[in-house]
Amino acid sequence: MTTTLYHPPAETLACTPPRAHPWRMALQIWFRPRRTLVAIAAGPGWLWAIPMGCALALFYIRLFTTALLGAPPSAGALIGGLSGILAGWLLRALLLQMICGALGGRPDFGALYRATAWAVFPLILRDVVQTSYMALTGRLIADPGLAYLVTASSVLVGGGVSSADGLMTAMWRSVLGRIDLYAIWYLALLVLSLQITAALPRGKATLAAVIYILAGLAAGLSSSLLTGLLGLS
Repeated sequence: MTTTLYHPPAETLACTPPRAHPWRMALQIWFRPRRTLVAIAAGPGWLWAIPMGCALALFYIRLFTTALLGAPPSAGALIGGLSGILAGWLLRALLLQMICGALGGRPDFGALYRATAWAVFPLILRDVVQTSYMALTGRLIADPGLAYLVTASSVLVGGGVSSADGLMTAMWRSVLGRIDLYAIWYLALLVLSLQITAALPRGKATLAAVIYILAGLAAGLSSSLLTGLLGLS
């Protein structure tokens, strides 16, 4: 019986780093992202657990912080943190594998899952910054990312706001609240991950990442729309 191992694409072999300690990789992902992602893609399968552990820890720390500031989470949020992140990360890898395959890539699922998990570190850093801000100032973040643009425009327009206008405002805030420098950084690492693990050129890797991001935003919009139509909080 033969065993098929993941081999990085030929164009990345020249930048393959020597074997490094996983926690050293957690530092190098910020300064040498390509070399680090190549090592992660070719590394042991359990490497995905490092960003997963960090993401879960920050998720619950943020919930605890917002609870102290008067916004207690629901029981579902407390219980669903682990299952939600596990399912979300698995779905991301599956979707990206299908998108890359459709674009002519040769994605290796295990390598893609590990690399895209490590690409999440900028979003983890965003949670660290935002949670620290809330803990130090004692205030919740009302308009993250570019969501303040919607709030500012609503203030300038003024006047009465219909329920339909309120729903559209909430939907736009949901989308724009996810757009910031950390999200752009995440997108860049996602593109690198797809170049490395699916043997895609930069243009197609960028297209695959953008398609995935747009699909996620569309899903978020659909969720916000359904919530508004049903009158759910």
